[in-house]
Amino acid sequence: MVSARGKLAGYGYTLDRLLDIEREKILKMHELANEFISYDYYVFVSPMWNLNSPAILKAYIDNLFIAGKTFAHTINGPKGLLMNKKAIHLQTRGGQYTGTPMEALESGDRYLKIALRFLGIEVADSVITEGFDINPLKVPEILAQGQENARIAAKDFALNPVTV
Repeated sequence: MVSARGKLAGYGYTLDRLLDIEREKILKMHELANEFISYDYYVFVSPMWNLNSPAILKAYIDNLFIAGKTFAHTINGPKGLLMNKKAIHLQTRGGQYTGTPMEALESGDRYLKIALRFLGIEVADSVITEGFDINPLKVPEILAQGQENARIAAKDFALNPVTV
């Protein structure tokens, strides 16, 4: 992928000049990006793993960064091309990060917001449900509050449509 992207972006190659395996991977990447682009709303649901999101989510997001398709290089820096789209992130965490010194170490939710905004997507506040591992006896309460927070966020998300 690195070789193919470099050839297309920096060396003026066209798809037909790529090796078959490179072309196959680039076309799969564009297929994923095209499907993503076809939607106006996105709901991301992920756990926090090792201060971040699962690697599969990061890998998926990486496939969306296609110059000329999802963002453009301009004289003022990169510009997202996916305007008039909206996303929300629901995340669970075993520890307690929000409002603690650990908050600065969390990078999954923060990365997702940065990546989506880079692409031009409006990102609603995330719904974070945390403390499962440090309060095992309170899991039912934590879960109930998280579900209520998600319902409220979903209603707000639905009542504020994007303009297309």
